[in-house]
Amino acid sequence: MCIRMATELKLDTVVLIDLASVPSHSPSVYDYSDHYERYSTIADYLHEIIRITNIENIVYASYGSKYETNDNCTDLIFKNRHKFPGTLNKISAYSWHEQEDIFRDKNILLAGISFYTCMAQRELGFHSLLKNKEIKGVYCSPCLTGYYGDDGYDVPEDAFSKTGIKQKLVIATDKDFVNDHRFKWECKELADIYRVFKANPINSST
Repeated sequence: MCIRMATELKLDTVVLIDLASVPSHSPSVYDYSDHYERYSTIADYLHEIIRITNIENIVYASYGSKYETNDNCTDLIFKNRHKFPGTLNKISAYSWHEQEDIFRDKNILLAGISFYTCMAQRELGFHSLLKNKEIKGVYCSPCLTGYYGDDGYDVPEDAFSKTGIKQKLVIATDKDFVNDHRFKWECKELADIYRVFKANPINSST
């Protein structure tokens, strides 16, 4: 059940994890047209969430990109100046210690790939941020994350070697959050079709 917010939810910082440039992927393994379409959908939804919740900071955290300086950097669609204007504070970081001012006592929204692996395991992922007592809150949304395979744990290259089928990006659904055994997700309805889920430790109601 999604709770309608009685007051406006203020999010402060969004972290983009491993939304790597489509051309940086192997064209024989990944379905390019599918990825461009999925990335566009994520970018459009994120644009609205930023507007609704007054996010001020974007952190680009495509691991392996060496701070957005090589071909593995975050896809250009997430740097589009129309959707993500220059009024936003845009930085690249992989640890909250690198930019403590935009994390300390802030509500953090995570977006990226993959919901079941990288999004949880990275230093700016769910596990680390939830353990950090200086973080105010950790949020995500099904429309802002995805994964590969039926169970979300597939490694695209391995799946391709077994099936010979180019890998598509699966966008998460509410079911992924409701059935997630790692965290307790609390749905927050914002406006129209837009919503986010707040992550809580599985043994906590706060």
